[in-house]
Amino acid sequence: MERERILEVKDLAISFKTYGGEVQAIRGVNFHLNKGETLAIVGESGSGKSVTSQAIMRLIPMPPGYFKRGQILFDGQDIVKKTEKQMQTIRGKDISMIFQDPMTSLNPTMKVGKQITEVLFKHEQISKKKRLKKEPLNYWSSLEFQCPKKELNNIRTNLVAG
Repeated sequence: MERERILEVKDLAISFKTYGGEVQAIRGVNFHLNKGETLAIVGESGSGKSVTSQAIMRLIPMPPGYFKRGQILFDGQDIVKKTEKQMQTIRGKDISMIFQDPMTSLNPTMKVGKQITEVLFKHEQISKKKRLKKEPLNYWSSLEFQCPKKELNNIRTNLVAG
């Protein structure tokens, strides 16, 4: 049985314009992700993992960054060609990312569960009761944390990145 392809990156090349000229951050990146699969992007420091992830989310500041070539197909649509307004309807609801460093990614004064519920409430229009109890636990459990209830009550400084 063939699974539905939800993400495909084809020959992706991202460059940055600098005072010293063009810097090629990534070139020739190819991979795909089927529904129900998990994908890990691994590599040495400076190998382009963050640039690749930010490109998929369309979070690279342009300029100085730019798409030199390639496609990022999400649900069959090339998100490289989408406007920022179109990306705002996709980002967070259909595709999202959790940044590796919780010190800059999460609000230090708010429990993790509350931060997840804010995103779910904004994009999924869930009820207040679900927002407070059921949905964040379901989501967190899907990430395979050992003690999801405990983790939801943590603040960002109690979580380990990596």
